[in-house]
Amino acid sequence: KKNGRVGKALFNRLENAVKSHGCQGGIIVSNGFFSEKELREGRTRKIKMWDRKELVENLLQVQGFEGAGRYDFLFYFKDFWRWLVQG
Repeated sequence: KKNGRVGKALFNRLENAVKSHGCQGGIIVSNGFFSEKELREGRTRKIKMWDRKELVENLLQVQGFEGAGRYDFLFYFKDFWRWLVQG
């Protein structure tokens, strides 16, 4: 999800992919935030919904950082983005 909303078609495609590939579950990740309607649809269909905050917290947890909510996203990743752009 980049811009715009997550519609029923995306939920349907994800559910079909999960079934056809024998996955345990599905997840929709956004660098923004979901509407209440989208979150409700995800709960109904048992699909995980990670918004920007959950995405950052999970990325930091994997790297061993704690208290992800204390600082802004760029505080943690500014050097990474600089490395990525400069190569």
